[in-house]
Amino acid sequence: MNWVLLSGLMDLSLKLVNVAFFMLLLTWIMVDFLKRRREGGDKELKHGASDRKSTVFAKITVISNVIITTFHLGFCFYEFWKLKTIIIEAVFPAMNWTLACFIALYSLSRTLREHKRWPPVLILWWVFSSIFYSLLVFLYLLTRLKSIQVPDFLPEANIIDFASFPLSILLCFNALHINSNKKQQELEQPLLRKKANDGCKDADAFSSAGIWSRATFKWLNPLFKKGRVKTLEILDVPSIPKSETADEAASSLQESLRKQKDETSSLPNAILQAIWRPLAINAVFAGNSCSFGHIKTFLVSVWQKFTCFCSMSQDSTQLLPILAPS
Repeated sequence: MNWVLLSGLMDLSLKLVNVAFFMLLLTWIMVDFLKRRREGGDKELKHGASDRKSTVFAKITVISNVIITTFHLGFCFYEFWKLKTIIIEAVFPAMNWTLACFIALYSLSRTLREHKRWPPVLILWWVFSSIFYSLLVFLYLLTRLKSIQVPDFLPEANIIDFASFPLSILLCFNALHINSNKKQQELEQPLLRKKANDGCKDADAFSSAGIWSRATFKWLNPLFKKGRVKTLEILDVPSIPKSETADEAASSLQESLRKQKDETSSLPNAILQAIWRPLAINAVFAGNSCSFGHIKTFLVSVWQKFTCFCSMSQDSTQLLPILAPS
């Protein structure tokens, strides 16, 4: 009975791990897609040509992902055709490898042109898969070659695990190779150029910040870190966003006048066309702030009445008239 319980716990643990990796990979795809969409996706890459050796390793990595994904998808279709049912133990690894293959293809160009490493979530999945396949293959060979009885609660290797094992090891090796090239290129970069790039990054921190970062003032963290070390100067303060400059306002006004060229052109209408969106956004935020202020005052008054009543009486039937708004 203990072996049956351990077998059930092992199956449940593997399912939970696969579900967790599926959610992690899917979340990374959505977050990175929204991040690139917010940045516009039109940044010019000023890097030189990629290293040919790195290109070969990156392409081998993508091909290995595609092959392993094909193995798992084919095994799922075979099991469904053979048993006429869906095997959860085979579906989730296939879905995870499909997402991993998509992330590898999605990140290939950025990895090569910008000399960036593979996404950490992808490397984590490769490492976990290689360790899992290694364990399954080792246990299978141990039982076949030395006739050692392995506990029944441990999973048994199949042909897909044997076929994916060398490719998963190759994926880990290629990921480490790309990371070592990244570190070597960082060491070879001039320090002055890196400092200038960091300054440009800090200057454009507000424009590249997300909604949550702006709402919580997280984009000011680099400025706060400098303030702890030294006295801030004017050059340390990030410049205003490009959208708030006079040139941008003038171009927006000219664009509004150009759109109204065929109609009855007037300066007030052009100004209104240029600023109605920021005004609407500010109005929404102001309305929310005003509503939250009134709600806070109402909740404070209700809580005061409730605490006063609790201190005076223990009769719960009198709570409703007390909690009613005055």
